[in-house]
Amino acid sequence: QNQPKEIMSAENKTEKPTETTEKKELDHPKNNVRVSNGRSKFVYADVTKHLLAGGEPFVELSGLGAAIADAVAVTEMLKNQGLVTVEKITTGRGVEGARRQ
Repeated sequence: QNQPKEIMSAENKTEKPTETTEKKELDHPKNNVRVSNGRSKFVYADVTKHLLAGGEPFVELSGLGAAIADAVAVTEMLKNQGLVTVEKITTGRGVEGARRQ
């Protein structure tokens, strides 16, 4: 009954989830889109549209380094289409409460 779900890899091979893949699913909220500069901005716009259409009340877009500009561009694309409003902009490394010693 409690069999682990199968995950499709990039080569269309199925694999059993490991502790690492299960932990990644827990560490990465469903409504967070991590933008990189390796893919088209339209891919991230489509993912965001899909999440919003699927009932997510809000979606966070995040990017590191050079991908920050791409995350902003995706947000602007969606905003210009009248699909989203920007409610909050933050900067940082995403670790709350962490301070340098």
